[in-house]
Amino acid sequence: MAAMYWTEHDDEQGAGSTRPEDVIDLAFRIRCARLPVDHAWPLCAAIHRQLPWLPHEPRAGVHLVHGGESGNGWQRPGNADYLELPRRTRLTLRLPRARREAAEGLSGARLDVGDCVLEVGEAHEKPLVPSSTVFSRHVQCEATSDETRFLATVAGTLGAMGVEPKKMLCGRLHALMSPDGPVHVRSVMIAELTLDDSMVLQRNGIGSRSAFGLGLFLPHKGIDAVFRPAES
Repeated sequence: MAAMYWTEHDDEQGAGSTRPEDVIDLAFRIRCARLPVDHAWPLCAAIHRQLPWLPHEPRAGVHLVHGGESGNGWQRPGNADYLELPRRTRLTLRLPRARREAAEGLSGARLDVGDCVLEVGEAHEKPLVPSSTVFSRHVQCEATSDETRFLATVAGTLGAMGVEPKKMLCGRLHALMSPDGPVHVRSVMIAELTLDDSMVLQRNGIGSRSAFGLGLFLPHKGIDAVFRPAES
């Protein structure tokens, strides 16, 4: 059974939280039938060639692309080499609002991603949504870090941000290939956040590689559907 970080608190969820408007998601229509499953570095490098400021912009990042078989983000694809992408798939950037106009320059670009071509269409803005449960598909970790140690590290990182984690669940260790070798990551779900803490985490992410799709958080439907501790 996967390791679980679980503490009990009786405080409120902060239902009156507001949505800061300084960070947004910008979703682009795309024309692309498929992408390599491990497309983090080639996709992001292609985007950086079009938007060279993005890797140096705090709070900017690239959401990696996932097909419909990803199980709302929790399951990884099988052993296939490629993701088959439905037409509704979007390419999404997380950005400071002040960079929206500059990022829209990506529209019309043809991105070479391995042996695939991704054509970028028009964009529309998506506000960040406060949610008590958030999920990141890829949080960087050490290759030797087991689940318990990884969750403790994440808890410490969140604490330094002023975010109090109550319930967390992580996925299996896997590696993304970069020009410098494998980058080890785990998925992580964090539940029962206050809505203010949720927004802090979504706006800031975890780690320094958001420009390559790591450490970005999205709202999730909830942790109980994935794991429920046995009752005593």
